[in-house]
Amino acid sequence: SEAQIRDIKHHSIHRDSRKSPYIGTDIQRSLLADRNVAWEVAFPYNPPDFTEPDVLKNVDKFSVDPSNSNNIIGAFNQIIDIDGDKVDRVSFCGNYQIVEGVPLNPRGRTGISGRGQLNRWGPNHSAEPIVTRWARDIHNEEIKLNGHPVMEFVGVFLKESRKWALPGGFIRHGEMLTTALKREFSEDALGGMDMDAEEREHVRLMLKEHLSLGIAVYKGYVDDPRNTDNAWVESHAINYHDGLGTSFSKFPLRASVEGESLHAEWITLDRNIDLYGNHEWILEKVCFHRHAYNPFSTSAKKQLPVVAT
Repeated sequence: SEAQIRDIKHHSIHRDSRKSPYIGTDIQRSLLADRNVAWEVAFPYNPPDFTEPDVLKNVDKFSVDPSNSNNIIGAFNQIIDIDGDKVDRVSFCGNYQIVEGVPLNPRGRTGISGRGQLNRWGPNHSAEPIVTRWARDIHNEEIKLNGHPVMEFVGVFLKESRKWALPGGFIRHGEMLTTALKREFSEDALGGMDMDAEEREHVRLMLKEHLSLGIAVYKGYVDDPRNTDNAWVESHAINYHDGLGTSFSKFPLRASVEGESLHAEWITLDRNIDLYGNHEWILEKVCFHRHAYNPFSTSAKKQLPVVAT
């Protein structure tokens, strides 16, 4: 039920969004105690301002906002239709405050202002396809722990942060959610950018067949190290589950190649692993929906990991 889903605890105070230095830079965020994160708490606060120079070089005004927030296309807290294309500036967190022409992060202070590495002021919407299957032993039997089947998910290893993450990325201007989900899974998990035309068509048909029916497990704020006081990431997370193990196993996952920033693998959720942002919390919701073993619960962390022999 919805009440049970809400019982899966999510940190209301963001933490990765406050880590120093700001990801990919030497810029130190202003140090914030938990009690000073909320905007309602008054205290001396003068954070550094940073927007990645490469972001400012982008001249695509539909996808990347100008440095002056007064010149954006559309309006904050609204969805604007321009010649059939939508510019979505609505937050899943509800209406956000606008102070001195810029939006304020609905989860509070982050220790840095500006847009950081994000393209838009305010919410930057992303699509996360969560592809899962049951873990199986050498006899093709489902592995179970505490009476629940153990799940595997397609994870992407981020070499810069040394963490596993869900495939995903930002929804492009004018792009439908379903299109973004397929594109991101192809690019992140399958290495879609490195395929020839025949391979891309083969993968496109596979994606069309297998990534058609999914369940929405999360829509909301992501505790992401790229977040700032004025720009933040929000996610549409959709789960596609292969209960029989006969479809997604056919997908050629991106192999680890020296010099590349990421690779993909099937990751077994039989233990508590270090995940990017709030992806642990999102996967915990998938475990709940699928009645799977939940390695992130307090009781599960006391259990021994599954060993398939």
